[in-house]
Amino acid sequence: MTEQASSSRIDRVIEEILLNRNQDLGSGNIKQKNFVGWGFNSFVCRNGGEAYKFYWVDRGLDMGLLKKLKFYREATNDAAKLCETKGYKFTSQTGVDYPLRVNPFTEILMSNKYRVIVGVSSFIDGPKLDETDMGGDIGILGFLDQVGGEMVGQLGVAGIKLAEVNIKVVEGALVVTDLCIDITSLRKFGKRKLRY
Repeated sequence: MTEQASSSRIDRVIEEILLNRNQDLGSGNIKQKNFVGWGFNSFVCRNGGEAYKFYWVDRGLDMGLLKKLKFYREATNDAAKLCETKGYKFTSQTGVDYPLRVNPFTEILMSNKYRVIVGVSSFIDGPKLDETDMGGDIGILGFLDQVGGEMVGQLGVAGIKLAEVNIKVVEGALVVTDLCIDITSLRKFGKRKLRY
């Protein structure tokens, strides 16, 4: 997709899900029915089956942020493939197995008009892990630390932190919606060992 096509598509999405008629994006008036939540350096809105993570840009398109988001997408998608390959699963105290999956990024869109870069993925509907009975359990926290550490080593990406707030419990699975709290914390180290 060309940058112009990307900008045109996301402009339509912004106008459809975020703005009420005759408002600009900076007004902070987001259509509440589409708002999902705030991230460390973004906010998330839903449109049908897609989630849009909006990252603000102060002056024109920030190529440093764009580069970070492209790396974040690459690391996220590699982590998704790693989970499929390794078959990570957490066994609860009641003996129920919960496979771990990572929700991949589908694309990155840019809007020159609204000065925003947007990461797109499937919308995962379900409670966050920290909102369930499993939240705060020492066993699951250890599991997440262990798997996060393995991802760092296998993918050659420092800064991965599987946090309960970024994991949803859906259809008997744990689905990671973000690899870290802040995308600026992700860093390559050494040579990337695997590309799944």
